[in-house]
Amino acid sequence: MTHGTVLTRKARVVGGLICAVLAVIELGWMIRDMDHVGPHDTVWTWFGAMLPGFYHAPLATSQSDVVLLAVYAGACVVSTRSAGSGALVTAAVFTLALRTPTVWIFSSDWTEGLPDRTRLLLTGITQVVAAVALIVTVIVSRRPADNPALGTPPARPRRVPAAVAGALLALYGLIGVAWQFYLMGKYTSKSAGPRSYEQLFTGEYTIGSLLGAPPAWNGWAIVALCLLTAAQAFVRTPVARMSGPALGLTLSVSGAATLIFYHTAHMPFTLDAPTSEVLQRLTLVLEIAVGIAALSLFALRDRGRTPTSTPPDWQPPAPAYGDWKSPGA
Repeated sequence: MTHGTVLTRKARVVGGLICAVLAVIELGWMIRDMDHVGPHDTVWTWFGAMLPGFYHAPLATSQSDVVLLAVYAGACVVSTRSAGSGALVTAAVFTLALRTPTVWIFSSDWTEGLPDRTRLLLTGITQVVAAVALIVTVIVSRRPADNPALGTPPARPRRVPAAVAGALLALYGLIGVAWQFYLMGKYTSKSAGPRSYEQLFTGEYTIGSLLGAPPAWNGWAIVALCLLTAAQAFVRTPVARMSGPALGLTLSVSGAATLIFYHTAHMPFTLDAPTSEVLQRLTLVLEIAVGIAALSLFALRDRGRTPTSTPPDWQPPAPAYGDWKSPGA
């Protein structure tokens, strides 16, 4: 009988090193931004308190990179344990979600002549390749946990908290689907002008930071993450204990930053505003609440013994994560 799976020691070392390299890359771009505009303006821009492009040139990084750095740091720590596969897969999936657009954006003709274009393209390619390497490492290095020398298998999330978190994420994911279809209709209308939904998806002249994923891409990425993490929560896969908090951090930081952005842009929330604007703000409040709930509920591990037959601890969600922007942001 197998009691779940664990990663070999060699795979843990390799995975930890890859995550460390990814963290160093993120730190490098953050330091670059702070060197160009100062730590204060960099942090204020990340979290919406300073409008990008008004007081300084667009930054390379955003609040998404702050979350990514936290994910990489957590994966480095958890990878030292026998149950670290979920953290490595989570780091890989979040990287693919954010850096896949970077590859095609800085391979496009419209980015020719931009400063640091080659470095940005190499960053995207390096991080995408590293993410794939993490997933391959996890796939080929899992072993049945019937050998005590390999350590204990990962714990599963607790039943009731996982069910509650899964329901909230599923709800928010469905709301995200509705918003994306709304945006499709709004930005393919004659009034949309050159800012089409296609550009919001591909990033052509619509990215808020050089390394940032396009708004519509982020929207669908968050939808995919929410629905797939919800599915993982309902069946209580161990990987949900890693992807759930990472997604929760993403939602809470993104929602808060977008609300601050609206305040900075002098777009106050009033109940007599158009219905779509009222719903936008309410969606952001829900985003923050769901994020905080996911952070709290997925952190609770199952207090019982690991069952004799557990689902595989690798079930990666689709590439997804990013600083989801509320419609109209």
